[in-house]
Amino acid sequence: MAVFDSDRWETRILPPAGAVIVELLHECAPDCGEQVLRQRIQSELDVSPDTPAIQDFLRALKEIGMLAR
Repeated sequence: MAVFDSDRWETRILPPAGAVIVELLHECAPDCGEQVLRQRIQSELDVSPDTPAIQDFLRALKEIGMLAR
């Protein structure tokens, strides 16, 4: 999956696990903030949102404006 960062005019290629998280985000948009997404990651993917990899990915989503702070 690729996403376009319109602020920087860059296209980013997401890893497969990242694409799954973005799909969760889009399913609950536009009201999906970070806390809701973290809960969905835990409940639907059975993955801890507190792992460094997930935290880094959520931070990246915030930086490109895909996830509300």
